[in-house]
Amino acid sequence: MPASQAKRARLGLLIPALVCFFNPQIGIVDLLPDVIGALLFVKLLKHAADLSPYFKEAREAFIKLAVTDLIKFFCQFSVMGRATLGTGDMSAMLSIVFLVLDVIFSFTAIKYLFDGLFYLGERSDAKALYAPFPVLRTTGPHLDPERVKVLSFVFFALKPLLAALPELLRLSRDPMNESASDPSVYYPRAVLLCVSLVLLLGILWLYLSLRYLRAIRREGRISDVLRDRLSEQELALYEDRVRRGTFRIAGYELIVSSVFLLTVRLEDYGGINIFPTFLLPLLILIAFHTVKPYLPIARLGRLVAALTAAVSLAAFTTQAIFFESYSFIDIPNNDRAAALYEAVKWTTLAETLAIAGLLLTVLLCLYAFIRGYTVCDEGSRSFTAIDRDERRSLKKSATFTVTLLILTAAARCADVFFRGRVKVIFTNP
Repeated sequence: MPASQAKRARLGLLIPALVCFFNPQIGIVDLLPDVIGALLFVKLLKHAADLSPYFKEAREAFIKLAVTDLIKFFCQFSVMGRATLGTGDMSAMLSIVFLVLDVIFSFTAIKYLFDGLFYLGERSDAKALYAPFPVLRTTGPHLDPERVKVLSFVFFALKPLLAALPELLRLSRDPMNESASDPSVYYPRAVLLCVSLVLLLGILWLYLSLRYLRAIRREGRISDVLRDRLSEQELALYEDRVRRGTFRIAGYELIVSSVFLLTVRLEDYGGINIFPTFLLPLLILIAFHTVKPYLPIARLGRLVAALTAAVSLAAFTTQAIFFESYSFIDIPNNDRAAALYEAVKWTTLAETLAIAGLLLTVLLCLYAFIRGYTVCDEGSRSFTAIDRDERRSLKKSATFTVTLLILTAAARCADVFFRGRVKVIFTNP
């Protein structure tokens, strides 16, 4: 397996990671959560952290940022799911607390990330790491990477700040002062204004970051510079460690992705599932992308995962639209509600079939991994009797697990098909 293929597979994850951070948050709605972008950077810096202390510090900061964003998501969702007095106060308090944590960890991650890039560039022939790059395609003004670093600081400071400011308008008023105006009436406008500002700044930051990334990828020296720091024997051990680490992390991603087949709803929040299913194929897509240089069949899996993510996102959007406008009680009395819920059912069925196909593709990849990486002799690729028995046992375990996940997806589909009818029967006997 050429080292360049593995390098391109890892660098290719930078684009979705940057898009996840660029995506503005509206209240608790964040279709591409920042935690995914942080975890992608954790994954990308895994091997670089073994070779450079700067990247090690940056990776640790991204881990802290991912944990913070994950805790923030569930805290905000629990607050929004309660229609009680003081909800605005709790939301404002959480926004301020997580604002401070987000800024601290993101600043630390950005500082060490750029310090590591500049350090490598100044001590090697990888000039693109610190040399000015063209802002436009080929000609025009050039921009210093140092300014991209400053812009990153500004963006990662203003993004959580602008997300927290509208929450301050929802603070409780003095009940004794009836003449005081209610600032919460400006909350929708403040959210729209802040989201627009974040979007405009984010577009600029994303564009310049991608231009910087393009200059680095075109030069193609960053991976070689890191590897040049090792001797030939150390490089062989490093390559083996990279391969084993890649498969290990991909396995963890498959395990974590199965969580999104669970159904955990908050009835006070319209019945929306807090584990959106479209994150399942997204995580599997990332796993396929990283093991693609080692397993050719992962190319097919990547395509299937992308199609499944699109179908699943359509199903999630349809459910969100239904619960935003109607409830199960409206189905027998409102033709539009009934028609919309029919769309929910059929998009969910399409999603289930797509997930079943994706999981079968995962099973084929697991078979290929077991067949290719359970050999006793790497030279002859021969198997002993014990190896064959172990391989057969691993295949049985993989088949059982994937079958169980497919049944879980089918149960979710049945829940959508019959849940509306059951709720109507028990609510309107």
